[in-house]
Amino acid sequence: MRNMFLLCLWLASAPAAAASGTVMAETVERGAIITAADLASGDIPADVRTALAAPDIIGKQATRRLDAGRFVRAIDVRVPAMVERGSAVTLVVAQPGLEITAPGRALQPGGRGEVIRVEALATHVMIDGEVIAPGRVRVIAGSRPTQSTARRR
Repeated sequence: MRNMFLLCLWLASAPAAAASGTVMAETVERGAIITAADLASGDIPADVRTALAAPDIIGKQATRRLDAGRFVRAIDVRVPAMVERGSAVTLVVAQPGLEITAPGRALQPGGRGEVIRVEALATHVMIDGEVIAPGRVRVIAGSRPTQSTARRR
């Protein structure tokens, strides 16, 4: 029984074999768009299951500084932001043959297809919308509007 315990202890303390995968070739700062030139093939610990492959990294925006030689996880990258937090946006409600727009303000950053919270400037109502283009957010039908707690001017 003691020998089995020692064997388990030895196996647990043995270094994990490394597997080949995609790592950063050079350091990339937060907010930068990652290109194929920023990536290289390198060793990743075998017990790491969260490392992304190159096709899942290229074209994404770094959410934090990514150091050279490190593997990239899903939390480290995002779809490039088309709308920044606090920026002016155009809110769009569209039906066949009709499009209504209104000025708004983004309360969150977002990339194409992401749902973000926005504020309609005329009413100070906060609603959810889908980023459809730089500075344009389509209001999601049925989203629950909430009144902003900001003071009206």
